[in-house]
Amino acid sequence: MRAADALGGTVHGPQVWGWHGRTLGHRANHPEHGASWLRLLSVPEQKAGGKLWEGTERAHAALPANPRSTPCTSTPTTGTPTAPN
Repeated sequence: MRAADALGGTVHGPQVWGWHGRTLGHRANHPEHGASWLRLLSVPEQKAGGKLWEGTERAHAALPANPRSTPCTSTPTTGTPTAPN
């Protein structure tokens, strides 16, 4: 999976389709963060934004006490995965 490779992780197990076919999830392993869940979201560029697009990042901001939770985001214009600073 290209997203896992771009973030330095590996995926294992079956892919899982999510909400209305807009998300695709996969168990993952990251060398720094350990066991993880990789979730990809796809929407038309003009509809990128709102709860579905920003939900993971907002949840992380609301509950920052979990050191294992580090969301990665992708920009709607490029789709390139980026890890937070």
